[in-house]
Amino acid sequence: MSAPRAVAVVLVSLLCGLGSAEESTSFKYHFEKGSNLTCPDTLIRVLDEDLCKQAAISLGRTFRSESNDGWPAGCYEYGLGEKGVYFDFVMDKNHWQPLADVVCATAPPPPPAPPPPPTPELRFEKGSNLTCPAGMKRVFDENVCEQAAVALGRTFTSESNEGWPAGCYEAGEKGVYFDFVMDKNHWSELAHVICSEEAAVKLSPMELGVFGLAGLLFAGACGIFLCQWDGLSLASPETMDAASVELRTSERG
Repeated sequence: MSAPRAVAVVLVSLLCGLGSAEESTSFKYHFEKGSNLTCPDTLIRVLDEDLCKQAAISLGRTFRSESNDGWPAGCYEYGLGEKGVYFDFVMDKNHWQPLADVVCATAPPPPPAPPPPPTPELRFEKGSNLTCPAGMKRVFDENVCEQAAVALGRTFTSESNEGWPAGCYEAGEKGVYFDFVMDKNHWSELAHVICSEEAAVKLSPMELGVFGLAGLLFAGACGIFLCQWDGLSLASPETMDAASVELRTSERG
């Protein structure tokens, strides 16, 4: 089969096929002859010259490249006796020929998914009793509280005790505690709430509603001079149970 040669490579492709030869350095292709212009369902056409050369070696054929608009585009096999593999640079014609069958190959695997972005490292800080520093928020999530304990080098304990601050707090500089009783939020000179910069540790709407209602009720009952307001809840030192304080002091002092 004779054909004129062309220097320019036409970069237009009418059919999906294999592109970069660089992919072949990291992936072992399986090559197979198609039927005229069609590949089996699991394979795709070879439209890269270097990959076509690999196909010729794999199939035990000679290789030639050409620019001929009367034959299939890309890589194909042709011949009656000793068959050869050809690569046709003319991509916008893709003619059918009775003795020509396109060469097909397995598709390379998709590129690996990019790694997930790193999880921002939470910064924790001990507040002052029931109050957090400016720009930080109290921790009302048990899992985040446990992270705070690890970050601060403290032991971690969960509890349901209405005599201590709600949510996450440190007591006695020994341990970090998470108190599930959210509607009491008692002040203690031994306890300091744990704070974080992350907005994700804010209270749920339900808890905000509980604290907001509690704040309004207690504000009228005990007066502003006997109460401490931390922006989320209201409590007074005088409302603490003396026996509970004495017991917790001996435990955490």
